[in-house]
Amino acid sequence: MIAVADVFIVVLLLSPGLTTGAFLLLKNIFKTVAQSYHSRVHLRQRSRKLFMTTPTKSAFMTVRVTDKTRTKFHEKARKLGTPSEVHREIVEAFVEDRLTIQPPVTRNLEKLYVTGK
Repeated sequence: MIAVADVFIVVLLLSPGLTTGAFLLLKNIFKTVAQSYHSRVHLRQRSRKLFMTTPTKSAFMTVRVTDKTRTKFHEKARKLGTPSEVHREIVEAFVEDRLTIQPPVTRNLEKLYVTGK
């Protein structure tokens, strides 16, 4: 790939009647282009590292709830991130035994809860 400095030198060589003002303008333009290019290269390298360290997510989970429950979940989740991020964290916390589910007072789902019996 041609470096920005090489392009700058070619422009100078092909423009023998270049005035000082035009030279400074071109210099600033090439400097800006070079900084932008290097920023994009740096971001691309950084994102590659991020994607390489983050496991890919290829499986989907779906759960059916009432409209009211979904709305309440989304309202609370949006205070912390996206609903998808919060749902993912809840699932991962459950798998890693960082989440404790307490039995509800109004519903009977005994098989989900350890009662110590």
